[in-house]
Amino acid sequence: MKRIAVHQPNFFPWAGFFMKMKLSDVFVLYDDVQFTKGSYINRSKAVLANQTDAEWVTMPVNYHYLQKINAVRIAEPQKNIFPVLEKLRFAYPNSFHIWQDVIDLNDDRLAVMNEAVIRAIAKRINATCEIVRSSDLKQKAEDSTERLIKICKYFGGDIYVTGIGGKNYLDEGKFKAAGIHVKYKDFSTHIDGRTGYMTKVEDVTALKYLPTFKIY
Repeated sequence: MKRIAVHQPNFFPWAGFFMKMKLSDVFVLYDDVQFTKGSYINRSKAVLANQTDAEWVTMPVNYHYLQKINAVRIAEPQKNIFPVLEKLRFAYPNSFHIWQDVIDLNDDRLAVMNEAVIRAIAKRINATCEIVRSSDLKQKAEDSTERLIKICKYFGGDIYVTGIGGKNYLDEGKFKAAGIHVKYKDFSTHIDGRTGYMTKVEDVTALKYLPTFKIY
């Protein structure tokens, strides 16, 4: 069995993103699909220093309608990158292991920054899957389900791992016809590593769960 998961390269993703990653053998960053304004691609929720409630932390971007994620640029990078990252770094001091890989970047493409963050966190939590970009596969398809099936086949996958929200848009019949089993998983809950009880995964950046990331 080979498990494939696909997800847009979000900005400092929540823990559920990495739970899905840890269930996969190949994790594909879906970077050549349309950028969506107001999505998690350039913003994340975080409980900032000296605050009690989560709030949005947004990386300003320049984009135009129908632009793909991997073409979106950070707006005024010299002005915006450092203060946005500093907010998160001070809010989550236990995440210090990841920052060098991100701060050393010399690239204003949002997808490149997000990928650096994702890979840094993946390394810290010992995710063993292969991480690749969909744009490197040079594939086209008539609809989103067909594209996902092509990605699975490219890597020899026979299991597609997705969140329960996938039930709203995936054509399971097409997956079945292609010999691929769709595995749904609710990433909104996990076993607390300290208590052993089932608990809710907070809708905030996964930085909250570092350095241990005791999700399983």
